[in-house]
Amino acid sequence: MKLSYWILLTFILISSSFLAQKTVSGKRTDHAISLDGMLLEVAWDEAETAGDFINNYPDPGVSSKFKSEVKFLYDDQYIYIGAKLTDPKPDSIIAFLSERDDFGNADYFGVLIDPYGAGQNAFGFYVTAAGTELDVIINQTAEDYSWNAVWRSKVSRIAEGWSVEIRIPLTQLRFPKENIQNWRINYTRQIRRNREVSHWSAVDPQQYGEIAQSGYIKGIENLGTPLRLSFSPYSTMYLEDSYDENSQSQDWGFRPRFGMDVKVGLSESFTLDATLIPDFGQTVSDRLVLNLSPFEVRYPENRPFFLEGMDLFGIGDLFYSRRIGAETYLKEQALDSAAQDPNNTINAVPDRAQLINALKISGRTKGGLGIGVFNAIENRSYLHYTDSVGNDHKILAHPVSNYNVFVLSQNLKNNANISLLNTNVIRPEINVLSNVSTLQGLVFNKSRVYSISANTQVSVNSSGNTVAVGRASSISFQKVKGVNQFNIDYYDSDNNYNPTELGFLPRNNYFGFYGRYRWTGY
Repeated sequence: MKLSYWILLTFILISSSFLAQKTVSGKRTDHAISLDGMLLEVAWDEAETAGDFINNYPDPGVSSKFKSEVKFLYDDQYIYIGAKLTDPKPDSIIAFLSERDDFGNADYFGVLIDPYGAGQNAFGFYVTAAGTELDVIINQTAEDYSWNAVWRSKVSRIAEGWSVEIRIPLTQLRFPKENIQNWRINYTRQIRRNREVSHWSAVDPQQYGEIAQSGYIKGIENLGTPLRLSFSPYSTMYLEDSYDENSQSQDWGFRPRFGMDVKVGLSESFTLDATLIPDFGQTVSDRLVLNLSPFEVRYPENRPFFLEGMDLFGIGDLFYSRRIGAETYLKEQALDSAAQDPNNTINAVPDRAQLINALKISGRTKGGLGIGVFNAIENRSYLHYTDSVGNDHKILAHPVSNYNVFVLSQNLKNNANISLLNTNVIRPEINVLSNVSTLQGLVFNKSRVYSISANTQVSVNSSGNTVAVGRASSISFQKVKGVNQFNIDYYDSDNNYNPTELGFLPRNNYFGFYGRYRWTGY
């Protein structure tokens, strides 16, 4: 009888530790914070402490054996987060250096911030014990580490373990315009040597969603909307060499390029991004991939402009930004046409489409409505060749192309949401039009034990007098809470479904079922 009593009491204590979402107050400061990782300023002493971290892994619900103390400050320009992370064996702290956005093999500390408090969208900022920074945008359970914000951090080793200071400009966040604000917030820490992960506000692996289980930072007062305006002009110079058949010599020349990226905050929630006459020669090169399959290789986006707002534009996977500024649309046809006469000499072949400009507006209202608008225009280009009698000719290698994306995404009660996204590609010179739309939604039952998500996609593609209408859909039933979790999925596509003018699809004409079971006992 006594044993049963203690088992029941232990279960109640663990459950209550999960159910309680912690609250702490933010502290405005007028003192300058020196970013040295030491937390020596008087302002840190005046801030309320968030502590008593709870294990998420490997012993969910159990208090962490490693003491962690975190404090939150803010002023008119920044929010500051300072953490003192105690470790009884400071010489055992793992701190191997890794690339940005890579946790690598190291202890880390992180903060999750949801300024609107809906429990569905958040910003994440992490720092490893080696000083590596990671930032991420989270939408429900989807994480996008390709997003890169402008922020700073500093790590310091102390006798008790290590400490970290983080400074995040308010310009990098989106928050409501209210005199007094309450944000969802959570802090997390990993001790790498024993793989322990803990949170300030307990995150139960048997519950759905980390954001919805976050605690609250309350009493953030008179947070002014900072001017969010930045210009990034750039120039590049290319040294090019080609062989001149007439002079039988190498031809060398310089090709200068100029452009600019612009970011403007239209309000506290919405941002306008624009890139004018861009050149992406300075971006990270793609890794070489030997593709022996019949399917296209999907490459990551390395251009900063296209990474902004992808939590909205990525809905439905219909916007594959690598289509823009890609290989010229009619290159192969132009080469085949010029090569029909073996006496023709090809002088210039444009390899990449020239993007004239692109802009996007994205953000989310206080009511949880996400809105995104994107437009990009590519210029025409020609293949030039000389015939056997010395006459110059040109063949269209890339037509003027216009790309449009429009998206609406509404957060609903109980972590539900519904989204609509439409993409449109127009190439008027060759009479090509592609229009693709998706409608998708996610709902939970009242206790958030079960969820149903579904989407339907329709593509309309026309080339000349030919029009093809295609469809794809999927539905998923999931048990997302409890020891036993599972999902049952159905998905299908007809033979005409084709979103690839702007989206990515390895194949169509399929249907199938998928099931998965997961045990989360502890």
